[in-house]
Amino acid sequence: MKVYLLKTKGIGSIPDHIQVRAEDHSIIGYFKASNPSSGLKEIGIADPKRQEQAVAIFAGLEYGKIVSANI
Repeated sequence: MKVYLLKTKGIGSIPDHIQVRAEDHSIIGYFKASNPSSGLKEIGIADPKRQEQAVAIFAGLEYGKIVSANI
């Protein structure tokens, strides 16, 4: 599935988040960067291998930059 990813930095007690957007840039997922597994399950990515691949992509994201990815 082709998606666009955006990692946002939290301030103070607000944690970092990851936005997952569809090809038309509508948000299909928004979850804490510290616990991506539950967020991935919510958007239909339950396969452990796909989750591992997605988590590896999330780890390499820079704050505030939109990145295209296939997960």
